[in-house]
Amino acid sequence: MSINQTVSTIIATYNRPDFIIRACESVLKQKRINVELIIVDDNSQQDYSDKINQLKSRYTETPIKYIKNSVNLGYAASVNIGFKQSTGSYVAFLGDDDFWTDEFKLYKQFMLICEEKKTFSTTDWYEFNEKNKIQKSGLEKIKKLKKNILVGNGFLCGSTPLIHSCHFQAYGFDEKIKKGIDSDFFRRSILSGYKVAYLNECTTAVDIGGHVRMTPEDSFKSSKIQFWSYTYTYFKYWHHYLVNLSALVHRTYNYLRIIKNLLFNLLKGK
Repeated sequence: MSINQTVSTIIATYNRPDFIIRACESVLKQKRINVELIIVDDNSQQDYSDKINQLKSRYTETPIKYIKNSVNLGYAASVNIGFKQSTGSYVAFLGDDDFWTDEFKLYKQFMLICEEKKTFSTTDWYEFNEKNKIQKSGLEKIKKLKKNILVGNGFLCGSTPLIHSCHFQAYGFDEKIKKGIDSDFFRRSILSGYKVAYLNECTTAVDIGGHVRMTPEDSFKSSKIQFWSYTYTYFKYWHHYLVNLSALVHRTYNYLRIIKNLLFNLLKGK
């Protein structure tokens, strides 16, 4: 049975045209539900035109929109721009170097949201590189959702959610945050009382291979971004931390570790 609903899937990308076909095809091959694909190029220096034309010529029945930012705006702003061009009643996100492995992913999540009467859904996923493949699940941490989302994230994968468009329109991505953007969206949603419909099936592959990252994770720049994101989160959710001291302790421990890495990378001059 097919569902007469459209899911607008947004892929924000930057200088990764070699990965974009893999990601996009995993969206365009979704079954039993209509999809709309929106690709937001965050002012890449590398050319995407051949890849986009290839997709449009092969998938003529599916709407494919390509937007290129005139300046580099970052992930959050790029997704928000893509959302403004969306027409679906639901929205999904996918990293440009990730891909969906289950052709019924969106259909299963839609049915689960309807069955459990929830606002959005996430799923299991696996992380892989050229040597390893490790399955990940957030099911256990869902049991203490508010505490765990205050501590951090890592148990809700940003390439898995299916969200009602009205909910995302009300919340969107916070463009002040440069790291943990999807985590912040999950945090705001959950702390506002929204519930997660968790599909305990692996639907998504997250590429953690050795390809070039926009900001190397062991660099001073990365540490600085993480430090400011953590600081911003403290101030943004301070009233929640005051009533959840256990989460505050865990978060503070991680915060001190980030400060240590920041100072270490500063001294190394990286």
